Amino acid sequence: MGTREQEGGLRRLRGLGPALEKRLGEAGFADLRSLAMAVPSRYREVLALSRPDAGLLGRELRLRIIVRGARRLRTRRGLAFTQVEAHLASDPELRVTLRFFGQPWLARSLNRDEERLVDGRLERKGRKYELVAPRLLPRETVFAPGRLLVPQRVSPVEGMSAERFGDFARAAIEELGEELEEELPAEQLERLNLLPLPQALLELHAPEGETERLERARRRLAYIEAHALLAQIRQRRAARAKKRSWPVPPNEKIEARIRARLPFALSEEQDRVAAEIGADLAADSPMTRLLMGDVACGKTLVAVHACLAAIAAGHKAVLLVPTEILAEQHVSRISQWLAGSRVPVLCFSAGQSRAQRAESLALLAGPSPCLAVGTHALLSDEVQISRLGLLVIDEQQRFGVVQRAALWREDEGRWPHVLVMSATPIPRTLATTLFGDLDISEIRKPPQPRPKPVTELLPERAWPEVLRRIEAELAAGGRAFVVCPRIGAGEQEEADGALATHRELAARLGAGLIHGRMPSEERRRAQQRFRSGETPVLVGTTVLEVGIDVPEATLMVVRGAERLGLSTLHQLRGRVGRGEKPARCLLLRDPAAERLDVLADCGDGFELAEADLRQRGAGDLSGVLQSGHRRFRCLDPLQDLDLLRAAGR
Repeated sequence: MGTREQEGGLRRLRGLGPALEKRLGEAGFADLRSLAMAVPSRYREVLALSRPDAGLLGRELRLRIIVRGARRLRTRRGLAFTQVEAHLASDPELRVTLRFFGQPWLARSLNRDEERLVDGRLERKGRKYELVAPRLLPRETVFAPGRLLVPQRVSPVEGMSAERFGDFARAAIEELGEELEEELPAEQLERLNLLPLPQALLELHAPEGETERLERARRRLAYIEAHALLAQIRQRRAARAKKRSWPVPPNEKIEARIRARLPFALSEEQDRVAAEIGADLAADSPMTRLLMGDVACGKTLVAVHACLAAIAAGHKAVLLVPTEILAEQHVSRISQWLAGSRVPVLCFSAGQSRAQRAESLALLAGPSPCLAVGTHALLSDEVQISRLGLLVIDEQQRFGVVQRAALWREDEGRWPHVLVMSATPIPRTLATTLFGDLDISEIRKPPQPRPKPVTELLPERAWPEVLRRIEAELAAGGRAFVVCPRIGAGEQEEADGALATHRELAARLGAGLIHGRMPSEERRRAQQRFRSGETPVLVGTTVLEVGIDVPEATLMVVRGAERLGLSTLHQLRGRVGRGEKPARCLLLRDPAAERLDVLADCGDGFELAEADLRQRGAGDLSGVLQSGHRRFRCLDPLQDLDLLRAAGR
């Protein structure tokens, strides 16, 4: 065996010495196999041809050009670029212009009458063609006409180009040769529609142009990632089982006192979930449970029930929420329920005064039980919580993994129980796989059955008609939310922005305004005036998605609805119809946004999740999952459910 073979690892590759081996190792590539598995995660379709025509405008093309000249120019704003004038190799009369930004060396490196291959999006300026966002290919690239799938690489190694990293990855496959054996039987590969691993790696690094074959290759590596994911989940479950929690033993007298404090009796579904949580709280190992429920299904009441049980056992409970508005609303309601009790209820947010913050910090660090409701401010390093028995995270998708872990800390050898809640339901089979280290509870029905809001999809030009409908709703004794996707501040104030919309409605009907840039006290006053009926219309941004609960609200209007995800829109319409009167949701959107059509027919959050799954993550649901799974190169948890199930067998 030669010296390079004895050294093994990356230095078996030509042109890769100790310095590059060290840099690759620092980036996570310690051996040839890990380098070969570093496949691109995205591809672009390029049509390579000898002569374009007007029917291909807007398409990504690969052309053979002859350079006529190159020079440095500047845009009107002073931005420098290199402009290359060329003609097609197949037709000297057909001129092509290329503009390269940020490459000052290019004008000197290109030679007149040199033939090159270039990719770019075809546009036309007068009689000339122009390739937008052009990319010159290496001189040794061979022109092959036809449809191409071109990898879009990003180098994970600092100082190494994406092209060079790709060269090393492909060389790793060749060097490994027969060492890259397929472990799965042929029958399983066929059943799951997978390419054998060696072929899959070659296809992913250098596609042959067939979309179906590339998809089979992607699925082969996705299956490997699915196996790794499920192994991590099993490891986390095993690690959790070894930790000790603050136990909350069941007590019938305390349970009766807690239920007597709640504003109404728990529904059958709420009662079932409360029992599941209670069994977890009584265990020696910490609970980690996901509670999924549609809007207005009563998740918060179940969470408060669990918090009071933990407090009665002598521990602290924390309810982490995404907005100050929601925190203030929870504190106001819970304080009413606990009136006359000795349980301190804290509101911990960035809007607190120094004195309030100091008092809250002291209570959290002290030995006495309490209930703290707060926002991201609770995640600050200065917050120290002793004997934290239960951590409830509301709208868990709004907090990052690191943020969620900030409060899950060991104290006196004990770990807190954790309940995470989401009003963005996902199909149970998917949730079970992705959140396999969590136990799952569902609440599908509201505690008190009531008609769901009727949803209408209207073009934005229907705004004058919507104004008349708002007036009619107010005349009938209702109240209305008007949600805008942006605040609309600045020099170019948008007509459908919150500021412009509020100005129009305030002059016409009397309206309040609420958005994330307002001081917390102003938001609180606007919310209170709307709740009391002093202002019958509340204009705001998507900060209204959570935290505003006004039973008298009967109309939700959303402008620019195409800019929002399905989950957000479903949450917004859940703000109305919480009283006895029927409610309506008007979504003003670009008619081209057909993905929103499902909202008109689907009022159930779980059904909407299934519809969103069929759209392959077209809405906000995909964001919920991607936030925890962006590390995957090939696995798409929404698309690859069959692979996740197969890997779990």
